[in-house]
Amino acid sequence: TIDSVELFAGNSGISSIEDEEDYETPETFHACAKLLVVCVIIGVAIFVLVDAFSYEYVGTAFSAFLQWVEQHPNYGLLAVILVEILCTVFFITSSVMSLGAGFIFGRVYGIKMGVMLATTAIFIGCVIGSLICFLLGRYVLRDWVDSISENYTIFRAVNRALRNHGLKINLLLRLSILLPMNILDYLLGGTAVPLWIYTLSLIAILPGTIIYTFLGATASTLLTTDSSRESTILLLIGVSFALTAICMASFYSKMELEKILQEEERMQLDTIREDELDDDDNDGDGDGNTLPIRNSVV
Repeated sequence: TIDSVELFAGNSGISSIEDEEDYETPETFHACAKLLVVCVIIGVAIFVLVDAFSYEYVGTAFSAFLQWVEQHPNYGLLAVILVEILCTVFFITSSVMSLGAGFIFGRVYGIKMGVMLATTAIFIGCVIGSLICFLLGRYVLRDWVDSISENYTIFRAVNRALRNHGLKINLLLRLSILLPMNILDYLLGGTAVPLWIYTLSLIAILPGTIIYTFLGATASTLLTTDSSRESTILLLIGVSFALTAICMASFYSKMELEKILQEEERMQLDTIREDELDDDDNDGDGDGNTLPIRNSVV
């Protein structure tokens, strides 16, 4: 009987240890997966940054890619979408891809059709890439995103404002160019903004995408030998208006965003002051209630 009890206790201990190991395995796997994703994203971003000032492998590959797109425009449209997704995830600015796509498609299809095709491809790639960044920031890199956002006072204010003005704040952040879009996608994943509001706000990518693809298509038209003087002047005027629109949209969006953030900050300060006054009143009521009791006892 004693042996059976010891055997039962030993088996129970072994099974409990195995259960603990099985329970810890998913957490360990999840931590390793998060670390791998962070290392890959940061590693690629650092490589691109260093390469831009040294070997320029990325620049050479980008030029070769644009030449391939020009030779295979039908498949090139899908390729631009896929490359734009990768650029968004790995912190590579999409403006270069927008200019390049506008340049190539403008040369192949003409300025009107070229701008339309390039804008469509870049916009689809940006939306898919931004959604991937948002979901990574929310479910995979949440701890890392929270640690970064805590160091920026303005982002804490934005997080508070998102609770009351979710869609409007997202649109203004896109238009104001307050932060690079790639970083913004990851940081917004750590906020309380719903996925559907974030998805709707991605429509704000479209104006900038149209302008950049138009600039690229304009450059391709200016390089042609048969471009007349009048068309060149009209295109330059269009470029001037496009750049002016970018500056004005960014300026007024920043003003509106700052106004909302200041209002949100003022409301938070008022809430803190009201809480402090309530605490003081409660303390005063407590002292007032105890005095009559003490006097009555005496």
